[in-house]
Amino acid sequence: MDKYEEKGQSLLKRVVLAFKWLLSFWLIVIASTFGFKTTGSILIEHGLQKAVVFNPVLVIGLPLAALISLALVLSLEQRAENIKFKALGFEFEGASGQIILWVICFVAISLSIKLFV
Repeated sequence: MDKYEEKGQSLLKRVVLAFKWLLSFWLIVIASTFGFKTTGSILIEHGLQKAVVFNPVLVIGLPLAALISLALVLSLEQRAENIKFKALGFEFEGASGQIILWVICFVAISLSIKLFV
């Protein structure tokens, strides 16, 4: 590998790392905006307030479960270069591994919410 290929690989790693940090930043911005808008709507609109009082798991719990599972998958992906696992005769790696892991995390968190509520 010559020096230009090494520089290209280094630049690519830095761009991927910057994208991951930007994605994490935007996730925080979107989650906080969702939280503020939901809280403001609950306090102002009586219809949404009734919905939250009647079924808070549906209005607040499931979106938070989605965000928590996304944060878990993103943090695992930042610790390890590539997420890959084998289950039930299938092999998942790369983007498909992340998607399947997100679905598994979301279903597990949603079922635990349903179990304890």
